[in-house]
Amino acid sequence: MVQNSIATTMTVGRCPICKAPARQAQNVQNLVHSFECVRCGAFSCDHYAIIALKRVVWSDQQIGTVSGYVRRNSGMFLRSEGVDRLNGVSVPTVAEKAAALLLELGREYPLPGESFWAPVFGVRNAFAKLKQYDAEDDLPDELLSDPHIRGLRWLAVTSAADDRELHWFLFAYLMPHGWIAKGVADGQIIISPTGWQEFARLQQVNSSSRIGFVAMSFRDEFKVLYDHAIEPGIRAAGYEALRVDRTEHNNRIDDEIVAIIKLSRFVVADFTVNRGGIYFEAGFALGRGIPVIWLVNHDQLAEVHFDTRQYNFITWSENAWENLRDRLRYRIEATIGRGPAISQE
Repeated sequence: MVQNSIATTMTVGRCPICKAPARQAQNVQNLVHSFECVRCGAFSCDHYAIIALKRVVWSDQQIGTVSGYVRRNSGMFLRSEGVDRLNGVSVPTVAEKAAALLLELGREYPLPGESFWAPVFGVRNAFAKLKQYDAEDDLPDELLSDPHIRGLRWLAVTSAADDRELHWFLFAYLMPHGWIAKGVADGQIIISPTGWQEFARLQQVNSSSRIGFVAMSFRDEFKVLYDHAIEPGIRAAGYEALRVDRTEHNNRIDDEIVAIIKLSRFVVADFTVNRGGIYFEAGFALGRGIPVIWLVNHDQLAEVHFDTRQYNFITWSENAWENLRDRLRYRIEATIGRGPAISQE
């Protein structure tokens, strides 16, 4: 947030993405707009991105997806072309949303046995309070410190469209899985012993790793796929691409694959060549809770094993490498978040 009072104007208004209350700062010299949104978190835009955001019409589900993406990638800077790309941000899976919710609950309420109010009720209170300001773009500063209003962040944590979806994840997913239980009062919940076990397992999914493991065919014809799309896409998202045939090691190659996957933040798997080894590597990662990004040549999509067809494949065409690079980058950022090496431009 720019602090120069001469060059900057500060107000409290509506987030251009989700319309929730946000502290806004505009640098009048370079026309950069910075936001601290109670739902989306911190991000900045240039003037053309603001114009583009005013034109887009998103459904509640799209707002939930984009808001979650922006919050996971705190501090991102949007240009007008970046607004267009937000339309293509993939919706996290049900399991990914539930995992994000449980992890945030554990971080927010770290004392085992602690009873706390289910966050969905605060979100409902926030919506009720905001109704009196429906026709206003300028909002009172005290809204930003209201605990119910600040609770709108739980929608972004879960990439949820509204309070009904958040309620479903709490009481129709986390509770039936045994991860949360009823608290000491009506409307309160606790994280169960099983929930703490799942929390610990999720925390062990290499959250600080910079490695994106690549499972694909080593044939020469796929060298351009890796060199011009996969590797630069992973690097653009802020991670280090590793392919086992391009690392130095003294182990058996299958042992080395397992060892690298265990250390990876995610796996990018290309199924254009229908090899059992690639299915094994993707399945091994999934079994350890490591996210998998699914790729396949568009001509081969119908040939992938039926057990994997429920996953959202990125399809690619030869020579459209820049397109694949960008789609891979934004899928990684949407699913996992930007890596530590990402540029802040």
